[in-house]
Amino acid sequence: MYCFFKALLIILFMTAAYGSYSFQKPIIPHKIHYVWIGSEELPPSVQKMIASWKKNMPGWEIIRWNEKNCPIHENAYAKNRYENKQFRHVSDYCRAYALEKEGGLYLDTDIYLTHSVEKYLTEPLVFGLEHQNTLSSAMMAMSPHHPFAKILLNFFATCDPSQYQDLPPILSRFFNEYFPDGTLKKQFHQKGKVIVYEPNYLMFNFGGPENVAEHWYSNGSTRFLRGAYYDLYSAWFLNDYAYRLYDETPERHYAILLPDNMYYLIDHKTKRWWFNKKRGTYTLNEDILILKEAKIISVYTCKNRKCVLMKPVKDLKPEK
Repeated sequence: MYCFFKALLIILFMTAAYGSYSFQKPIIPHKIHYVWIGSEELPPSVQKMIASWKKNMPGWEIIRWNEKNCPIHENAYAKNRYENKQFRHVSDYCRAYALEKEGGLYLDTDIYLTHSVEKYLTEPLVFGLEHQNTLSSAMMAMSPHHPFAKILLNFFATCDPSQYQDLPPILSRFFNEYFPDGTLKKQFHQKGKVIVYEPNYLMFNFGGPENVAEHWYSNGSTRFLRGAYYDLYSAWFLNDYAYRLYDETPERHYAILLPDNMYYLIDHKTKRWWFNKKRGTYTLNEDILILKEAKIISVYTCKNRKCVLMKPVKDLKPEK
């Protein structure tokens, strides 16, 4: 009899533990939303993006929003944009509507997933920076009926229907009002409320292990090449993060500051990234930048975002 009750208690305990673990709902529902309006057929470039979502987010429901399920004609702004065939602007309203109604992850149709995004969806509100002080509208996630989505819907209900405003500045303005203690200059996290990731996590793939997505800036068009977004972003990114390096050829390279002491180099003339973790090791503090490739260690002294190369030294002892 004792053994029976002991076994029963163990079973009850394990059942309770399993129930609390297995049936706990995720903060962000397993739904991926995207908007494609104006035509039924998806171009090959968009199909390629969606294929990357299916590959890296198996089991997630993918929902297309268009004229059939988004109440475009009930909103004066969306109706005006639709009648003028400005479908990209219509999608701003539809993404807010979809996230408020169902919650989940919104993706633009030019977002290519390199890995699963799920590990970063740890709060009821998730954003990525496009560049300093500006949130990206290409990828964002919310829990259902989140107040932030309601703020966006209220904006579209009250704004001038004939005046288009770019969505990233709108998101950023409302974010600063909603989180007055926050900052959009770097990664920001308020536990239980919101998390904002820097561009190399959800927007731009510079080869680091933290990246899960690339924004191709194609808007579904096949006219754009994959590398175009690097060039488009270079001006913003260099202004926000760059240290200028001086070596044998002045202004030949930039050192790019990323989170967690991660640094990359960009060629000054071609604006192409060429240094990453596969080619060497590197570290930096406010005054010294150290780059190592093969047996050569390059040491720069840095001040006011300008770095001067010191005498190169050879690494005579291989690392153990």
